[in-house]
Amino acid sequence: MSDLEKTIKIRAFSPNAMNDISQNKPAEESKPTLEFTKPGAPVEGEPSKFIEFAKVIEQLGKSLKDEQGKSAELAKKLATLEEEQAKSAKLAQRINELEEEQKKSLEAAKKSVELEAQLKAMAETLDKISQMAVDAMRKKAG
Repeated sequence: MSDLEKTIKIRAFSPNAMNDISQNKPAEESKPTLEFTKPGAPVEGEPSKFIEFAKVIEQLGKSLKDEQGKSAELAKKLATLEEEQAKSAKLAQRINELEEEQKKSLEAAKKSVELEAQLKAMAETLDKISQMAVDAMRKKAG
């Protein structure tokens, strides 16, 4: 809406019209209808509402304190859970590292078994060669 659309039209009164209006009113209506009281003084017929409001406000204050306490406890628990989550992540990483080391160890063990088998085969071959050499020497000597 533009400022032009917000324009309010009011009737203008002349000073004479104001006097005419005040003269047409009965005398009783010209008295003020509201009586002002001191700030903080209870209004007649309303003290029970003020007491109820005060009780409600007090209860809400207690509830707020309780909720703030619960919120603080939950914040502490959340911080603890976040710490535990960080520890779990570190442990998971360490487990992965150990699994990799285990795989490498298994591969090394397999390689060791293979090398052992090759070494055994070479030893048997050397035994055969040395047996042949001994047999050949016996034939020459004998």
